[in-house]
Amino acid sequence: MLINLPIESLEERYSAAWNRGFPQEFTKRDVPYRTIYPQLSEGIERISRGQFLDVVRTNEFKASQLALLMQALDQGLIKDRDVLLFHDLWFPGLEMLFYVRDGLGINFKIAGLLHAGTYDEHDFLAQRSMTRWARGMETAWWSEVDAIFVATEFHKKLLVAKRLANGNHVYVTGFPLFGNSVLIDPGLKENIVVFPHRLAPEKGPEAFHAIRDLCLPHMPEWQFIRTKDVCKTKQEYYDLLRRSKIAVSCAHQETWGIAQQEALFRGCIPIVPDRLSYQELYPPVFRYQDPPEAAALIQHFSRRWEETVNGDIFKDAVRQLEAAQEAAIPNMLQIMRSRGWNL
Repeated sequence: MLINLPIESLEERYSAAWNRGFPQEFTKRDVPYRTIYPQLSEGIERISRGQFLDVVRTNEFKASQLALLMQALDQGLIKDRDVLLFHDLWFPGLEMLFYVRDGLGINFKIAGLLHAGTYDEHDFLAQRSMTRWARGMETAWWSEVDAIFVATEFHKKLLVAKRLANGNHVYVTGFPLFGNSVLIDPGLKENIVVFPHRLAPEKGPEAFHAIRDLCLPHMPEWQFIRTKDVCKTKQEYYDLLRRSKIAVSCAHQETWGIAQQEALFRGCIPIVPDRLSYQELYPPVFRYQDPPEAAALIQHFSRRWEETVNGDIFKDAVRQLEAAQEAAIPNMLQIMRSRGWNL
């Protein structure tokens, strides 16, 4: 039995799509599963639109989820070699599960997708000075869980380099995204360069303005838009991506590259820094070293948008990301089955 442990459903995040898509994948592949999803409090419902994270409500959700897990363990509903699959392995309370596993002698397995942590100096957690108390906790968690799923080799190397995992139980599976079949309608496109990320320091929103200022003297008829400045809903965000021709990232922290992928699948040419997971997600033709090079790439592709999106390099990038998305959950299931766990 697989115990499916989602993140709270937020349309602003990918979690709402995950909470629809993961069960569909399990059913398609004959995986018996049970989902543990706490009843939403009024507070969590209130942030279901427009926010990426609420640090109080997410911990309320996880604490409720942990309590339900403990009830299932107490009732004997979780057996040896059953799998607890966390959609986010940064989960306060993992240590309680280790404690119960050892205390009861039930050899259930703990696996999940790792998003971020203090091991990345640019991540939210590290930027808020949480490293002083969280690093030791993360080391304990991730040395004791049975499988860590990450999207990219970059992410795996980051974990291993910071000695938070030895690499033997860290698996590169790709990133599951749903509903991202290619949607390119040239008739909808306008002369827009978009910054698709949230306006967090690690995503470099101010750097986008610096690149814009380098471009505008050469592209006066173009608009440079940060999605979060104008979009109030996910649908407005997707509509803006469909109208845009180029998407620019300036990120200093990126292990999965979700926003740029969402833009790519809506016909935006990706302009990304030559660092982080972008080095394995996009070919060199779309990568830049510094703002002047980014501006030069934008000007180049502004004149060649249609031939680029119809060309082999763009299409190959799309195919590679499509394949990684489609393979992510099957890869996780295959890894768990290969280890003899109950699926």
